[in-house]
Amino acid sequence: MNRRCFFDAVVATILAAMFAAGTVSQIPKKSAENPESGKWYATKWGQSYRPSNGYVPDQKTAIQVAKAILISVYGEVTVKNEEPFTASLEGNIWTVKGAVRPYPSGNAEVKLSKTDGAVLFLTHSQ
Repeated sequence: MNRRCFFDAVVATILAAMFAAGTVSQIPKKSAENPESGKWYATKWGQSYRPSNGYVPDQKTAIQVAKAILISVYGEVTVKNEEPFTASLEGNIWTVKGAVRPYPSGNAEVKLSKTDGAVLFLTHSQ
């Protein structure tokens, strides 16, 4: 699988997880009553919306996004064995970690941008 196909698959998985979690719903229109609802900006595909609190606004979403990414890399069984996952926010970066298990299982760690959902770091200890 080339890098672009992998990226497209990860983005599709993330959006599906967010939709299933209810994170993606009707996008609020900017109005006098709700001036800080988010920002619209131009892309080569058309107008795109970014929520004011980011695409990954809370712990639940951070964990769901990280798990979707980890499943695409390590498989569902490995990710399931690392539950429960924890998420902590420092600045605009979520750090999501799988539960530490005795050797040889190790645990996963993913760093996500709260603002745009970008994967900044991904590893799995041994």
